[in-house]
Amino acid sequence: SPSLTGLANIANFGHGTPTNFSVPAVMELLNYRWLSGTTTPFADINKLPHAAVCQLSPGSSIHTLVRYGILPEARAGVTDESLQVHADRVHQLLLANIRASVRPGDRVAVLLSGGVDSSILLGICCDLNLNVVAITPQHEGHHNPELETAKTFAAELGIEHRIIAVEEADVARHYADVVELLGVPPRCHSAVSLLILLRQLKGSFDKILYGEGADTLFGSKAVKHFALRFKKNQRLKKVFRYIPYWPWLFKVLPLPYKLRHLLQFDALNEAIAVNQIVLQEPLKASLNDRLVLDKELIKAGLNVSNVTVDTYERALLQLKQIIFSSSVINHFYELESLAADNSIQLISPFVCQPVMAYAASLSDTSYFGIESVKPVLRKIGERYFTPSLMYLPKYGFPVPHSNWLKGPLATWGREATVFFSCPIEYLADEEFAWCIIGLYLLAKRNHILPLRLFEIDGGVDAPPG
Repeated sequence: SPSLTGLANIANFGHGTPTNFSVPAVMELLNYRWLSGTTTPFADINKLPHAAVCQLSPGSSIHTLVRYGILPEARAGVTDESLQVHADRVHQLLLANIRASVRPGDRVAVLLSGGVDSSILLGICCDLNLNVVAITPQHEGHHNPELETAKTFAAELGIEHRIIAVEEADVARHYADVVELLGVPPRCHSAVSLLILLRQLKGSFDKILYGEGADTLFGSKAVKHFALRFKKNQRLKKVFRYIPYWPWLFKVLPLPYKLRHLLQFDALNEAIAVNQIVLQEPLKASLNDRLVLDKELIKAGLNVSNVTVDTYERALLQLKQIIFSSSVINHFYELESLAADNSIQLISPFVCQPVMAYAASLSDTSYFGIESVKPVLRKIGERYFTPSLMYLPKYGFPVPHSNWLKGPLATWGREATVFFSCPIEYLADEEFAWCIIGLYLLAKRNHILPLRLFEIDGGVDAPPG
């Protein structure tokens, strides 16, 4: 369970005596988006496989019955068909999924970001004549580059579009509430905005549709970049194979940085790096001094223990699986928890087995596209919207967490550096600051003692106790 008890030493927990965070558990949390490996901070207690149903028997090893969140492998022998054929089939699968997920009379909200995925869901809801409203947040003092596009999507369908203001004055209170509801610092920066939205939607809607997962399944820029690097690495190795003593020459010759970096490309390392929080080098070095994580254990903890990287296809599948098992499932966990707390059911139409299985059969051309990723989904969008609208540059779901860290969350950030004996300069690293503030709030709420994470020379007073 990703809860406070998974981060704290529970020897005295619940007995009125303050306790401490486990240093290894905190370091894992600060290093990775999802706790990795198979061990826990507790003696003789190991973690079950990620997203699995297991049978437990005394004295026997764990037997895994079903494993969820596993991306299907590509089906052998599938011939690539026209983009229109793929679009028609995926469209029918999404229609069937949403029809089965929404009952007659349900009041439905679609989180409309202004991107491809959410706009398609809105169009399908119109096809099904659902009682649907589009919802988009507008953050105070922050320009949302997709807002006007979202307005155009809703207008072309003639759907009511509610733009909900996210006031900066509400951010700190809702961040603290997210931390309390989840039991850990939120990994998704959008969790705070979404909680504000959900609280305003409570009582007015039964279901909320969310387009998460579509990028990984139908066309991710990160996967496309990985694929290009993988192929270039393979071609370079073929060329270097004919150069005598090339491994030795590689070490001694002053090769250009890009070439050297490309030759050192390793599929497993690159895939795991996607899941690792991008930290500034001094901070990353400090964390790694305290905790070294086993890549094989990380891989096993991310639902990819049976995937090897011996071929191009398997390397791509592994990368997709790591993205899916970390950021996507993490996002589902957070948003579903927040939605349930507000009596709203989360529906994610892209993440169902028939849709996932079909996405696995797409060729590189149908996945990466020529100019734009997600060509199949864009083709579906042409059913509902002006074609040019579907091919505008997309900027995602921007959340001004950088502004929040400098504004409403700044005081907690400074207090956290004292509590964890941390150089205040590390707050410049946004991922670190976002996480350490959440840990600090958990500690305050649960009477956990200050914890010295870093050895520092002046600049920050050591915490009491």
